[in-house]
Amino acid sequence: MNADQLAQLLDELRGLYPDWTCTAAERTEWTALLNRYDYQVAKAALRTMWRGSNYKRPSPGRFTNAAEPMILHGQPTLYENNRLTGTWILCVEAPPQFPSRKGWAIPLICHGEPPPNQELQAQASIMVERHRKLYEGLWVILHGQTCAQVADRIAQLCPHRMKVSGNLQAIIARLCKKFQPAEEPGETTGFGAT
Repeated sequence: MNADQLAQLLDELRGLYPDWTCTAAERTEWTALLNRYDYQVAKAALRTMWRGSNYKRPSPGRFTNAAEPMILHGQPTLYENNRLTGTWILCVEAPPQFPSRKGWAIPLICHGEPPPNQELQAQASIMVERHRKLYEGLWVILHGQTCAQVADRIAQLCPHRMKVSGNLQAIIARLCKKFQPAEEPGETTGFGAT
């Protein structure tokens, strides 16, 4: 999603909830949440969230509950040729004020053929630095990881998430099915802290 699309979604969010006064911290959280989704999915989820509530302020949980099924059940996105690269960034230590961030895993996705490993490393390093600044905590890079391997890492870091979200591997597998891996990663390199 580009900056203009994000600004449009934030404007729409304020338009749907005119009585809501958005704080700087809420804007940061909404920006991060909206950026996790394709523009069309985020836009549809905002409207679904608004239609399903009579509250005076938007709910990140209701938004996520509206957006996730659209992804997991094959809602079309703008980028049908996106592929997983096998490189992920993972929050292994959350800041004390946001303990739920531990276990956040974000894949590097490419459109078409994946770039060389050096470019993936450079992009992952940029993402790690941005996430450290924006969300704080300790973020690491995982190379050569399949969806199942990432789900295992999250389960090791956050065993409570297995209880909360049911079968985490099945959820991640359904999500990853949307993005065919560019190639099956070989030997895993484990945590690649940078």
